[in-house]
Amino acid sequence: MSESEPLPAAMARFQRLLVLDYLKAKDSMDPGMMPDGVAPTVENVQVNLVILQRSDLREEFAGQTFEAQGDMEQWRVEHVFSTAASRLQPIELQSLFLASAPQRTTVSKGSTLGVLAVASAGCGKTFVFTLVAPWKWAKKELWPEFDIVVTRELRSKSVREAEGVGELLGLNFYDITDARDRQAVCDFVREHPERVCIILDGLDETSLADCSEFVRKVIEGRTLRGIRLILTSRPCTDVFKLSESRVFQHRVELIGFRADDVKAYVRKVLRAEEAAALLAEVEKDDQLSSMMATPFIAKETCRLYHSDKFVPRCVADMFERMIIQVAERRSGEVYKHWGEIPVELQALILDLGGFAFNMLIEQRLVFTEADIQKHALSEDAIALGLLVACDPSWKDSSNQWRFSHLTMQESLAAKYQVCCKPMTVGRVVRLVEGLGPLSGHLRMFWILLTAQ
Repeated sequence: MSESEPLPAAMARFQRLLVLDYLKAKDSMDPGMMPDGVAPTVENVQVNLVILQRSDLREEFAGQTFEAQGDMEQWRVEHVFSTAASRLQPIELQSLFLASAPQRTTVSKGSTLGVLAVASAGCGKTFVFTLVAPWKWAKKELWPEFDIVVTRELRSKSVREAEGVGELLGLNFYDITDARDRQAVCDFVREHPERVCIILDGLDETSLADCSEFVRKVIEGRTLRGIRLILTSRPCTDVFKLSESRVFQHRVELIGFRADDVKAYVRKVLRAEEAAALLAEVEKDDQLSSMMATPFIAKETCRLYHSDKFVPRCVADMFERMIIQVAERRSGEVYKHWGEIPVELQALILDLGGFAFNMLIEQRLVFTEADIQKHALSEDAIALGLLVACDPSWKDSSNQWRFSHLTMQESLAAKYQVCCKPMTVGRVVRLVEGLGPLSGHLRMFWILLTAQ
């Protein structure tokens, strides 16, 4: 944290509240993820995630096969960038704002300096940038140049529809409601933007079009000029467009675990004998080894092995088992496969899956109580615990809901399509192709659907 000059009283209070909030992150990192106190530590995952800075290679591809002529071709060019391992350079969190990416103009004084952090499902972008980075900043181990680091989720209506600095920073959430205090904080941010870092998580779970004009201006560097901005997302159309902006001089990609990282992770989160047995399975199964490179899958595989001695052989296996565990928590019984679940309980899960499916194909990842009522979702389906309230502590927030994790929504939607076939295979293919390869929220759905 910056010590260049004393902070105004209201700003100092806001800083203290942020620090206290972030320091709790380690205690609540993955509640209930692993029994018996074997949850992985935040340091382990952060150390083992590989954050890479991608060089700007567009000129080198001019006139070649991957010439950009539309969203699909643009994504293919980006895919070439992301897989050109020899052109990828490791970059540390502390270095994100220190130097411009190659072939980019140097940021001018008073201009917003942005970092576009992109990763596929489960690679840890939310974990790193909304939990790890703020936690390390609160401990004075990261970004000492910033007086405040604020993390906000774009899927939340109160964030994406913010109409001013106070709403974007979440001052109501931190009980900064006095008009003079709010004004003091907002004035400081406007007068010293270079000492402020704002992290906006999950552009793929909404869109720029759904954001307020104020939020769009912040992202595009047209207001609050000079702040340091981190924007996280799965690959999507908005991300590709923003990657061309002068605001986002850094584009980084989280690529997950390397082979040695997988071994270190498993050994850290499981007991010695369990770790040895699971790693033996990973060693002899190339598909499982590839899956474990995704931190979310590695975490869930460890959890499933610890609880059930279950080893997934493909992504669909893992998510099928997660759905079965939902049924087990509901009934208190143990099931080896989907067919053993009582028909009534299957129907309850598929009811929720139908809702997940309908919202997904409408590109709706956040929904209202009216949506739930329109679908006639039963109270028992809601009680499965997979729907969570957005902004539960936000004092003046309208009631909005989302699934506990986007991959869970995708998994339930895929299960519903497989079991109930509301669409022909051809129609699903046309739907996915019509939305394009940049529809990040459909990519895992498609993987799960085609794997079953």
